[in-house]
Amino acid sequence: MSICIFMASCTKSENKYGLEIPEDVLTLVETYMDAYKLGTGEAIKYTHFENDFKKEAYLESGDKLFDYKIESAEKINDKLFTFTILVKTIQTGDYYLSVYNFVALIDNEWYFINGVGNIPQNLKSNIDESKYTYGV
Repeated sequence: MSICIFMASCTKSENKYGLEIPEDVLTLVETYMDAYKLGTGEAIKYTHFENDFKKEAYLESGDKLFDYKIESAEKINDKLFTFTILVKTIQTGDYYLSVYNFVALIDNEWYFINGVGNIPQNLKSNIDESKYTYGV
């Protein structure tokens, strides 16, 4: 019996965050965050937007990341993962803000997505959008 338990624990693929998320998805999150520390001009290379207005607003924000902590992650479907991340940026100042971000497989490439409104409609199966909408 201890052999089965040992084998089961060996096949479980958790990463340094203790999350069962594909490595390429986590690598993209880390790559995006590293780019965001340089500014939105760099981070946009890894980001998907549903329209040019949102893309331009993101670029023009001039925001930069100082620090982040992944609070949680979850698989929504085979092509979409959600991350709750604490971020400290130029805009938040000395405070961490909890944000919902996503990683989606679009045209066979993983992209970082800021906000539920930027998720392509065809990837929104199994998602309760209200769960990722900020209160006013």
